[in-house]
Amino acid sequence: MAIPLAQFAMRHSSQERIWIVEKEGRIVGCVAIVKFSEPEAQLRWLLLHPALRSQGWGRKLVQEALAFSRDAGYSSVFLWTVSALPAAAGLYRSVGFRETENVTHELWSRRVTEVKYEMELK
Repeated sequence: MAIPLAQFAMRHSSQERIWIVEKEGRIVGCVAIVKFSEPEAQLRWLLLHPALRSQGWGRKLVQEALAFSRDAGYSSVFLWTVSALPAAAGLYRSVGFRETENVTHELWSRRVTEVKYEMELK
């Protein structure tokens, strides 16, 4: 994750953005929109400190990212997550994403199912 995030930080694009949540001078959450292609954005790095979960911060970050994606002219947004995060999946579905693909494979010496969600923007 560190290399793609560092590459993202070095680019300057009006079609990409990162939101960072700070609390008491510490970074406690983030989300980003990354340009995948002309019509398609990728939602990445939705991360929240455990103390902030179930308080609406994830929803607020995702909604901000989707509003930005619409304003930036994207026609769709997708994301990849893992099936072991049911709360995240519930959040994605509740804002309009739909599951379109899943792939199970060995990752970091574990069997992991990655799930792709997509949303058409209107």
